[in-house]
Order: sequence, then C-alpha cells, then structure tokens
Amino acid sequence: MLTQDSFPLIWALGEPLVVEGLLNNFRVQWTPEYFVANHGAQACVIVDYEMEMKRRTTVGEFFREFGRYEGRTESYKLKHWPSMDFKKAFPELYKDFRNAVPSYVRRDGVLNIASHFPTDTVAPDLGKSLVLGPCSPHYPRRGPLIHLHRATNVQRDGSRDITAAHGHD
Repeated sequence: MLTQDSFPLIWALGEPLVVEGLLNNFRVQWTPEYFVANHGAQACVIVDYEMEMKRRTTVGEFFREFGRYEGRTESYKLKHWPSMDFKKAFPELYKDFRNAVPSYVRRDGVLNIASHFPTDTVAPDLGKSLVLGPCSPHYPRRGPLIHLHRATNVQRDGSRDITAAHGHD
C-alpha cells in the first residue's frame, strides 16, 4: 500500500509509478461526454501521433471521435490543453484533480517544495495541462499513445473493449 511515508522512497527512484484506486477520489466525470457538454465549442489544436501534423478543430469534434476506430487512419491527441493556466481555465477540474492526488504532486501540497516558494519570486512551472488521446487505429489494443514523462499522469477514462459501441466506460 502506498502511504505518505513510502511515497517519497518510490518517487525518488524517478521511475514510472502506477497507482490504482484513485478514481474514487474524483467527483467530476472526466469522460468524452463531459468535455463535449462543458467545453465542446472551444477551439483547439490536435496533433497526429505519428506525423506530428497539427489540425485546428473544436474540443467537441475531437471527443466525438473517441471510440470510433473503423475506417480511421490517423490518431490525434489534444496536447497541452488548455493553453492558459489549468487552474484558471478549468477551476472545477483543477479542484477535482488536486483533491485526488497525493500532497507531493499537488501545486499547493505541503510536501511539494514548489509550494513553499515566496510569492514574489519565480516559482517552478507546475501548470497542469491535459494531454488527451484515443487508441491508435493501427494498434487499437495497446491503448492511447501518450508518452509519459516526469509528471503526474492520470488515466481517468479508458476503454475496456475498443470494439464496444460507446468506446469507453
């Protein structure tokens, strides 16, 4: 079991850490339907996984493609969205995320050294952004092709069966 005492020992290794059971800590339904209903009209830029080609669209159009794999040749991700500060752009999502993750990775976490920087100095950039993407049409059983990096990555919505009618659960 991961505890406040064991977390720093594991975190210090700098290796990916998979924690299960956090989803019950979330109150917002981070589903494609949520994003279509609440942010669907927002303009965004999506990036093709393989070619890194960019395309302008809306959040709604992007999320309506989730779970649709037949006939698709590209796989786009919505990367580093929103372009402005996550806390200001999506206060509801920011609060939900903040309340679900350990103090070490919270922007205001007492165990996060960055939260102790004086307010009149330049603190590290801890701005959260979303990187969202469906499974690749070429490798649908592998799941999303989102590269993890030294950050807190939460997979909030996933597909049990990519051939299912709705494509997510």
